Amino acid sequence: MEAAVYKKPHGTRRAHAALSAVFAAWTACSIAFSAGAQIHVEDLRRLSPTAEALRPMSLAAFIGMTTLEGQPYWRFELRPQIRLGEFSAGLKAALLLRGASLEDSSVDSTRLLTEDGEEWNSFDAAARAVRYVEWADPHDPFHIRYGELFGTRVAHGLLVEHYSNLDRRGVWTNINRERWGVSALVNNIDQAELFVFHGYISAKAPVFKQLEMGGTFIFDANPIPVVISPTFDPGYGDAEDPLNAFSLSAAVPLIERESYRVKLYDEVGAISYPSKVISAAEPLLLRGNAAGLSLETDWLFMKGEFRSFERGFEPGLFGSDYEYRARTGPPPGEAVPGQTYGIVPDLRPSAPTQGWVGHIGYSIYDAGHFAAVYEDYNGEGPNSDPRFGLRLIETKLVDVIDARAFYIKRGIRASAEESLMEDLVSLDERSLLLLEIVYHLGGSLYVEASREFRFRKRENGEGFETVQKTTAQLGLLF
Repeated sequence: MEAAVYKKPHGTRRAHAALSAVFAAWTACSIAFSAGAQIHVEDLRRLSPTAEALRPMSLAAFIGMTTLEGQPYWRFELRPQIRLGEFSAGLKAALLLRGASLEDSSVDSTRLLTEDGEEWNSFDAAARAVRYVEWADPHDPFHIRYGELFGTRVAHGLLVEHYSNLDRRGVWTNINRERWGVSALVNNIDQAELFVFHGYISAKAPVFKQLEMGGTFIFDANPIPVVISPTFDPGYGDAEDPLNAFSLSAAVPLIERESYRVKLYDEVGAISYPSKVISAAEPLLLRGNAAGLSLETDWLFMKGEFRSFERGFEPGLFGSDYEYRARTGPPPGEAVPGQTYGIVPDLRPSAPTQGWVGHIGYSIYDAGHFAAVYEDYNGEGPNSDPRFGLRLIETKLVDVIDARAFYIKRGIRASAEESLMEDLVSLDERSLLLLEIVYHLGGSLYVEASREFRFRKRENGEGFETVQKTTAQLGLLF
C-alpha cells in the first residue's frame, strides 16, 4: 500500500527564515549581556523547573486552587527537598480535593485525588510523590538518579534529546573515569519498556591531543504499532518485535584552554522500525548523521550542527513526547502513517533531508540561566518541520521573584488556519510547557502561580493523554 506523503505547505519557507532570524538575533543580544557564573550551563538540561530546585535544603507547604481540564479543585501540597553532601532528594506530595457534584447536590463526590486528578488506587500514584532521589551529578565519577527524567540527552543528541519519562519513575546512572565512561537509562521501574545504554572512551590521537569515541544502543520492548488501514490488524498494543536504535560518535578538541574549549564532533545513527510497528511486510532501517562544532566555557555553551538523514528518520526521536507517541495508539483505522512516530515508510529513492540545529545555554551573574534550541530541515514529511525549545531559570535577578520555564514544540508548520508563529505558541500534542513563578511576600511567606501543558497516563492505564493545569497557591518555605 503506498504511503501518504506529507508535504510542507507553500509559502512557509519565508516564515521559517523569519523565525530563524528572530532566534539568531535573540541569541546574539543575549550573549552580549552575559557574564560569569559558577553553574555550568550544560547542567541546565537536567534541572526540573521548580522554584526550590537550586536551594540546598527546603520544606515548602502550600494551599491553594488548581484548575485541571476546566475543573476546579482545592490543592494541598508538601514539597521537601534534602541535600546532604552528594545525596539529594525531592518529594512533591500533592492532594486535590473535589467537592460535591454541582449538577446533583444529592451525589456526594467529595474525594482526595492525585495532583493529576487520578484516584489513589495504584503503585504509580504513590510513587509519583517521590520526584527524585539522586547521588552526585551526571559528570561526577559515579552518579545515579531515581525518579522523573527531564530534558535528558545522550551523546550529541542525534537520537536522545530532551527525553522525559512523563509522570513515571525511572533510573539514570553514569560512571565517568578519566579515559572511559558508561551510562544507562530505564524509563519506568514499575514496567520497564525503554532501555538506553551509552559508553565512551578517550584516547590520545596522532594529530589531536585527544580523541573521544562513543556508542549508544536503544531498545524499546513494546512500541505501539501504527495503524494505516481499517482492515489491517497489527495486534494493537502488542508489538512482538522491539524498536532498536544505535549510534556511533567521535569528537576532537580543536582548541582547549583553561577558560574555554572548542570541539568538533560527528554522530551517525540508525533507527530500526520492526515491521509490526510500521504495518509493513519488512522492517525499515533509516539512517542519519550529525556533524557540529561546539564552544564551552564556565558560563556559555553554544553549538551549531548540520544534519543529514534519510526520509522518515526522525532526529531526536527519543524526546520530550516520545513516551506519549510510543505508548499511545489511536483507535483502529483512524491513524495515518506518521501519526505515532512521524514515519513516512515510502521506500522510493529520494534526496536526503538536511538542515541545521543551533543550541545555546548561558548563565547571567549566577542569577539567571537560559538555554534554547532551534532546528529546521528541507525535504518532505513531518520530520522536516522546525522544532523549538526554551528553558529559563531565574533566581536572583529580581530578589523577590523566582521563575522557571520550559517549553518545547516539534513539527511547527503553517496551515490554512494558522501561521507559523501562531502554531509555535499554540498548545497541542506536539507541545510541552512548564511555567512557574514564585513571589516572596516577606519572611517565609510565598505566592506561587504555575501553568502546565503536558502528558498524563489515561485512567484506563492504556497510553497517555494531554492535560492542562493552572495552579495558584499560598505557601510557607523554610
